[in-house]
Amino acid sequence: MVNNTTLDATTWNIIYFTLCGLSSTLCLVAIVLVFVLKLHRNVLYRLTIYQVFTAMLFGGALVAYTTAIIKSFDSFAIGLFGVASYIGWVKVMAALCLTVHLFALVVCHKNLKRFELVYIVASLIVPVPFGVVSAVLFKRSRSNATANTTMYEVLFSPFLVILIFCSLASIFVGVTLCCRVWRKKEHSLLYDGQLHRKA
Repeated sequence: MVNNTTLDATTWNIIYFTLCGLSSTLCLVAIVLVFVLKLHRNVLYRLTIYQVFTAMLFGGALVAYTTAIIKSFDSFAIGLFGVASYIGWVKVMAALCLTVHLFALVVCHKNLKRFELVYIVASLIVPVPFGVVSAVLFKRSRSNATANTTMYEVLFSPFLVILIFCSLASIFVGVTLCCRVWRKKEHSLLYDGQLHRKA
């Protein structure tokens, strides 16, 4: 006989609640350490702080949403889902801005620190329509399965495109940095060899 080990919705919600709470706590610790070590004076570190801060808020919003689901507060759950979607998009936009900044700095040798305010404003404004649309579609999906499919198509298609771009750009930046380190190492070995022959 095969035992049915499928977890019910309440158990999954509790697991989800715990993981999101742990994630937010770790993000808070990371932010505190950044300020303790005084790393916030660098633009690149500040952009990273924005990313971690939005991750902390996203985890908190999901904790609140999961709590509303467990307690069957449907009206609150709809609003909280919209808030969580908005913060999730803020997080993705922050990651996009950080990726663009890193790519420009490492690959194009351009320091775009003067665009820091633009990064922040864009991250806060662009996600607004997605948060509103997600709340509306989530409400409809409670009674309509087709609306649920539409919700995923509308929300997660551009979400996925941005994540793929960020991943590819990050890989390219990583490869570029590795190649530079390797070239410097070869140059250093060649220089040491020339000194050894002259000696």
